[in-house]
Amino acid sequence: MVNEVMDNGTHKSTNELLIDCVRGYPHLYNHQDKNFKNNLMKENSWNEIASVMKMSVSECQVQWTRLRDKFAREKRQMELETRSGSGASRRTTFALYETMLFLEKHIKRRQYVCLCYNLLY
Repeated sequence: MVNEVMDNGTHKSTNELLIDCVRGYPHLYNHQDKNFKNNLMKENSWNEIASVMKMSVSECQVQWTRLRDKFAREKRQMELETRSGSGASRRTTFALYETMLFLEKHIKRRQYVCLCYNLLY
Protein backbone atom coordinates (compact mmCIF):
# COMPACT_ATOMS: atom_id res chain seq x y z
CA MET A 1 0.00 0.00 0.00
CA VAL A 2 1.36 3.37 -1.00
CA ASN A 3 1.79 6.02 1.68
CA GLU A 4 1.41 9.70 0.95
CA VAL A 5 3.05 12.46 2.97
CA MET A 6 0.50 15.16 3.70
CA ASP A 7 1.19 18.90 4.07
CA ASN A 8 1.25 18.60 7.86
CA GLY A 9 3.92 15.87 7.73
CA THR A 10 1.64 12.92 8.56
CA HIS A 11 1.55 9.77 6.47
CA LYS A 12 -1.69 8.45 5.01
CA SER A 13 -2.28 5.21 3.19
CA THR A 14 -3.83 5.24 -0.26
CA ASN A 15 -7.09 4.02 1.24
CA GLU A 16 -7.11 6.75 3.88
CA LEU A 17 -6.44 9.36 1.20
CA LEU A 18 -9.28 7.99 -0.93
CA ILE A 19 -11.65 8.04 2.06
CA ASP A 20 -10.70 11.65 2.81
CA CYS A 21 -11.23 12.62 -0.83
CA VAL A 22 -14.67 11.00 -1.05
CA ARG A 23 -15.71 12.52 2.29
CA GLY A 24 -15.34 15.92 0.63
CA TYR A 25 -18.04 15.06 -1.92
CA PRO A 26 -21.21 14.17 0.05
CA HIS A 27 -23.24 13.77 -3.15
CA LEU A 28 -21.24 10.58 -3.81
CA TYR A 29 -22.54 8.79 -0.70
CA ASN A 30 -25.42 10.80 0.83
CA HIS A 31 -28.76 9.79 -0.70
CA GLN A 32 -30.35 12.88 0.86
CA ASP A 33 -27.98 15.27 -0.92
CA LYS A 34 -29.74 17.34 -3.59
CA ASN A 35 -26.98 16.46 -6.09
CA PHE A 36 -26.99 12.71 -5.41
CA LYS A 37 -28.66 11.99 -8.76
CA ASN A 38 -26.63 14.56 -10.69
CA ASN A 39 -24.49 12.26 -12.82
CA LEU A 40 -22.44 15.06 -14.37
CA MET A 41 -21.50 16.37 -10.94
CA LYS A 42 -20.60 12.86 -9.79
CA GLU A 43 -18.48 12.29 -12.88
CA ASN A 44 -16.62 15.56 -12.30
CA SER A 45 -16.08 14.67 -8.64
CA TRP A 46 -14.65 11.25 -9.51
CA ASN A 47 -12.34 12.91 -12.06
CA GLU A 48 -11.07 15.27 -9.37
CA ILE A 49 -10.58 12.40 -6.92
CA ALA A 50 -8.74 10.34 -9.56
CA SER A 51 -6.46 13.29 -10.24
CA VAL A 52 -5.58 13.63 -6.54
CA MET A 53 -5.11 9.88 -6.19
CA LYS A 54 -3.07 9.58 -9.40
CA MET A 55 -5.28 6.65 -10.37
CA SER A 56 -7.96 6.09 -12.99
CA VAL A 57 -11.57 6.91 -12.19
CA SER A 58 -12.55 3.25 -12.41
CA GLU A 59 -9.75 2.21 -10.03
CA CYS A 60 -10.90 4.82 -7.51
CA GLN A 61 -14.53 3.75 -7.82
CA VAL A 62 -13.72 0.05 -7.44
CA GLN A 63 -11.53 0.69 -4.41
CA TRP A 64 -14.18 2.96 -2.86
CA THR A 65 -16.84 0.28 -3.37
CA ARG A 66 -14.61 -2.29 -1.65
CA LEU A 67 -13.96 0.04 1.28
CA ARG A 68 -17.63 0.99 1.61
CA ASP A 69 -18.73 -2.65 1.48
CA LYS A 70 -16.11 -3.62 4.07
CA PHE A 71 -17.33 -0.81 6.33
CA ALA A 72 -20.94 -1.95 5.91
CA ARG A 73 -20.04 -5.57 6.73
CA GLU A 74 -18.10 -4.46 9.80
CA LYS A 75 -20.97 -2.25 10.95
CA ARG A 76 -23.45 -5.11 10.53
CA GLN A 77 -21.13 -7.53 12.39
CA MET A 78 -20.75 -5.07 15.29
CA GLU A 79 -24.54 -4.63 15.46
CA LEU A 80 -25.01 -8.42 15.57
CA GLU A 81 -22.41 -8.80 18.31
CA THR A 82 -23.94 -6.12 20.51
CA ARG A 83 -27.42 -7.52 19.96
CA SER A 84 -26.40 -11.07 20.84
CA GLY A 85 -25.03 -10.01 24.22
CA SER A 86 -21.99 -12.22 23.77
CA GLY A 87 -19.64 -9.63 25.25
CA ALA A 88 -16.37 -8.43 23.81
CA SER A 89 -15.32 -9.85 20.48
CA ARG A 90 -11.88 -11.33 19.92
CA ARG A 91 -11.91 -10.85 16.16
CA THR A 92 -9.86 -8.15 14.51
CA THR A 93 -11.83 -5.15 13.38
CA PHE A 94 -11.59 -3.27 10.09
CA ALA A 95 -8.65 -0.88 10.56
CA LEU A 96 -10.35 2.00 8.73
CA TYR A 97 -13.72 1.63 10.47
CA GLU A 98 -13.25 4.74 12.63
CA THR A 99 -12.10 6.77 9.62
CA MET A 100 -15.27 5.82 7.73
CA LEU A 101 -17.77 6.50 10.52
CA PHE A 102 -19.03 9.52 8.58
CA LEU A 103 -20.89 6.94 6.43
CA GLU A 104 -22.74 5.46 9.39
CA LYS A 105 -25.98 7.38 8.91
CA HIS A 106 -25.88 6.92 5.14
CA ILE A 107 -25.61 3.12 5.04
CA LYS A 108 -28.90 1.46 5.81
CA ARG A 109 -29.45 -2.24 6.13
CA ARG A 110 -32.14 -3.53 3.83
CA GLN A 111 -35.11 -5.19 5.40
CA TYR A 112 -35.26 -8.89 4.70
CA VAL A 113 -38.62 -10.59 4.65
CA CYS A 114 -38.71 -14.30 4.15
CA LEU A 115 -41.72 -15.57 2.26
CA CYS A 116 -40.75 -19.16 2.92
CA TYR A 117 -44.16 -20.08 4.34
CA ASN A 118 -45.57 -19.94 0.78
CA LEU A 119 -43.33 -22.83 -0.18
CA LEU A 120 -44.97 -25.14 2.34
CA TYR A 121 -48.49 -24.92 0.90
